[in-house]
This record gives sequence, structure tokens and C-alpha cells, in this order.
Amino acid sequence: MKLPITFLFFIIGLIGFFLFGHMHELVHQEIFRSYKIESEIYYVKYFPAFVTVPEAPCPDSNCKLAHNLNEAISYQLMPFYIIIYLGLAFIIGFLEIKLFLKN
Repeated sequence: MKLPITFLFFIIGLIGFFLFGHMHELVHQEIFRSYKIESEIYYVKYFPAFVTVPEAPCPDSNCKLAHNLNEAISYQLMPFYIIIYLGLAFIIGFLEIKLFLKN
């Protein structure tokens, strides 16, 4: 039995989603690290959210601004990626259905 291409594309989309979340949290961790604050990223503990928990709060407004910029940029780009992913998923699905009906 042949595995449908749409299923593989779905798996790639899930991996991309988790990779995007991981990179977003790594930016938070690096911001804390630049202020000499250790932090830990949790993927399962606060599911479905990925959370970076610092040992201490941000010491000044620049640290808070850096985190807010990370949030603003990352979350504003998410719909762009979702629209592209869904568009490609529909195209692949339609092509796969067309090939299935042809055979």
C-alpha cells in the first residue's frame, strides 16, 4: 500500500510547527542568557504551549522589550506560514485526488 503524499505533507507540517515553536523559545532563552539569566524551555509541562521559564525576571525595560519584539514578530509571521502551508496542502490534495480518479 502506498502512503498518500498528503499524509507525508501533514507530517512535514507538524514538524515545521514544532520547529517554529522551538526556534521562538530559543530566542527567548538567548535574550535571558544575554542578561546572564539562566532559563529552561518546557515543551510538554505546559502543553499545548511551549514556555521558557527564567530563574529571575527581566532586570530592565530593554529585556522586556526584546521579549515583546520576539512575540510581535513571531506571532505576526505565523498566519503567513499557515496560509502557505494550507494552500500547498490543498494543491497537493487536489492533485492526489485527480491522480487517484484517473487510475
